[in-house]
Amino acid sequence: MGSYGTTSADGRYTLRLVEPDIIGAVPGMHRVRIRTAVAEEVREDSPVAVEKLLPRYHDGTLTFEVPVSGTQAADFELSSQ
Repeated sequence: MGSYGTTSADGRYTLRLVEPDIIGAVPGMHRVRIRTAVAEEVREDSPVAVEKLLPRYHDGTLTFEVPVSGTQAADFELSSQ
């Protein structure tokens, strides 16, 4: 069981469970992957996803523990270094 979210231009996001499709995340430890990749057309027949973040943000090494009581603060500070 996993969760996903999409961030708005002002940095706000809402997590949703994959199944059932409801708001939130299950309590416990989670691997976190943050991606910015959007398919961009290099050639008409070959779209390519260009990732703008460093690999450490999407390689599965980030974690976050959701407490049983829930949280509104599953935030990650991103840097280019």
